[in-house]
Amino acid sequence: MVFNEILKNLIDLIFPTHCIECGKRSDKPLCPECEKFLSCHSWAAALPYLEKIYAVCAYKGSVRKILKEAKFRKNILYINYLIEYYKETVKIDDKIDIIIPVPLSEKRMSERGFNQAEMIATTIARKRNICVYNKILDRWKDTPPLYGLPKRDRIHKLENAFCLISPATVKNKNILLVDDICTTGATLMSCAKLLQQSGAQSVQAFVLAKS
Repeated sequence: MVFNEILKNLIDLIFPTHCIECGKRSDKPLCPECEKFLSCHSWAAALPYLEKIYAVCAYKGSVRKILKEAKFRKNILYINYLIEYYKETVKIDDKIDIIIPVPLSEKRMSERGFNQAEMIATTIARKRNICVYNKILDRWKDTPPLYGLPKRDRIHKLENAFCLISPATVKNKNILLVDDICTTGATLMSCAKLLQQSGAQSVQAFVLAKS
């Protein structure tokens, strides 16, 4: 009996069997009815060191629930679902030369088992036939969770958190940084500043969701 319960919980964790909104049985995080209400609101803005930031949806409702499930329950199927759902709505500048995902620290990568930013970056790279560099930017400093912190505190904690493995690769390049969520933009600005200081021609960013 105990083994059956453990097995059921394990299967539910790996293969979502219920819609996270209405609870109906579903082979995807959202059933067809609830999927109709997924938001799709394109957004673009500029920040220091970033020429543009693009997002395809708001970090709220079902999107927020799915991304939290992906991160905190370490469920790769949830992030895959959002990437597949939104991939046709992704619009980026034609001048982009290379794509760089925001890295996780070694500790965070070991805990989670996947980097959602890498998954998003790979999808965009395939769609646009652009090279993606997963190992050029490194997060050597394992910062504590930044959720709920004001922008100034986030920027302070991210000081010297990233390093560039091969500065020559980004010199004179138009770069697209990729992450899953943009809250204050502190992480993206920290990465973009490093790339700009290393000679990048321009830096833009793409995220799935903007809070």
